[in-house]
Amino acid sequence: WQVPSDMGEAAWDSRTSARTLFKLLLCAPGRQATKSVLAGILWPETDEEKARESLRSACKVLRKVLRTANGEELLEQRNNGEILKLAGQRLLWVDADAFDDLVAQASRTAVPEKALALWQQAKAVLRGELLADDQDAEWAGHRWVKQRRQALWMGRCRMIRHLADLYIQHGQISLAEETLEQHIVRFPTDQDALYRLLVLLEQQHCFEQARMLYERTRRTLEAVGKQPASHVRA
Repeated sequence: WQVPSDMGEAAWDSRTSARTLFKLLLCAPGRQATKSVLAGILWPETDEEKARESLRSACKVLRKVLRTANGEELLEQRNNGEILKLAGQRLLWVDADAFDDLVAQASRTAVPEKALALWQQAKAVLRGELLADDQDAEWAGHRWVKQRRQALWMGRCRMIRHLADLYIQHGQISLAEETLEQHIVRFPTDQDALYRLLVLLEQQHCFEQARMLYERTRRTLEAVGKQPASHVRA
């Protein structure tokens, strides 16, 4: 989007409430929510009137920043101003939503080559963690954010499984290994991906590498009070 001259990037960075409101709306179902609910989530310890005033200020900033190049606002007020709604993906593109769309398309595609291309696009879109800088924030514990994180996690795991399986089907064993290894390095407690990689290594008689990988994961799990699953141990 085009930021108006009176609202530079530094001003946007300093407006924490506006950025938080933006992130919360992106996690809300349909990118919309009532003002009363939003105020309660963002300012739970503040009385209602002050919380609504803080929300009005955040909305004012957000409407200034979220505009298209021709000045169209991307934050809409509905139901006599009681509901805030962000524009859809066509005008306000978000990588997490693009990832969801690609996962849905790939899951429904019966042609392996087309499915592989879609899974690869999904992998390219999905980079870091959802709202990585806000994981300790109180509002980030709301069910909207938790559900969004869980959905992305399940989509990520499905993507890794299908990519590995399709690479193996195409005889690209090294690519399958690389995909699984990269995932496990970032998410060492994902035992489903670990199991696939262990089987792959065993089939290639890489027993020492498999053992080292298993031991590393076992120690990581023990540190959080867990044990490897029975099929992984086997």
